[in-house]
Amino acid sequence: MGDNSTIIDLLNAWLQSWRGNNNVPPKTVLSGETLSKFIADLQNEIVNVIEDFGKNSIGENAKLVLYSGLEYNTVQDFCEVSNGEYYMISQTAADVLWNPIFRQTVVDAIGEQKVTDSTTAQVLEGKKYNADGSWERINQYATESGNYLVLDDFISSKVAEAGLAKGNVVYLVGEGLKPDSVGLLTEVPTVLNDANNAGINLSDAVTVGKNLTKNADGTYSFEIVDCSDVSVYLDQSGRVIFVDFVETISGNPAEIMDFELELDYSA
Repeated sequence: MGDNSTIIDLLNAWLQSWRGNNNVPPKTVLSGETLSKFIADLQNEIVNVIEDFGKNSIGENAKLVLYSGLEYNTVQDFCEVSNGEYYMISQTAADVLWNPIFRQTVVDAIGEQKVTDSTTAQVLEGKKYNADGSWERINQYATESGNYLVLDDFISSKVAEAGLAKGNVVYLVGEGLKPDSVGLLTEVPTVLNDANNAGINLSDAVTVGKNLTKNADGTYSFEIVDCSDVSVYLDQSGRVIFVDFVETISGNPAEIMDFELELDYSA
């Protein structure tokens, strides 16, 4: 959204001083407890410098749109022509995650060379890059401990929280919907858990849509999905950790064992 240069400058300055402030030797790749501390500290700093995760470039009264399985440019255009009705995560301060200067500063702080190097790719997006340039999403956690979300999921969860605080959140799905997406693993569970804690009816918290279509006049329309029979999975504490919209949309249950989730099927 707009100009995030101040936020980027503050985060980059913090990143550049982190090793010195924590007596971490230069030219070493962060690992173990040191890596965990770095991630925790960085996430705290992100929350400190981004004062409002709901502020966006579309409008004060706009609704947050989360999406999976759709092209970024399509959703961006949908929001931009919505006459102030919808905004997406990249139209908030969370877009700093994709700033190349910020990303390279994260690489340098971790002690690697490129954003596709193993530790950085895991910390930023939970991905593993192969020698041929292809990638796969491992999971939504920055380390094997599972104590910290990757930055993509962490920042997205903060925007999702702020979006729900503004009102109903819209979740658009497309043919490319995958069960390991940020939307299904983090964003939607965040919205539903916050709604449950606030006593908000889940149907009032999120509207699910499919078949996003651009009309002849340049506007968009989508079909609202009946989610009354959607499969919701909970952890042992009763928190939502996965909602199987894959089954709702396609009729085929998500192949949940393809990624690392221990799901409670009693929900």
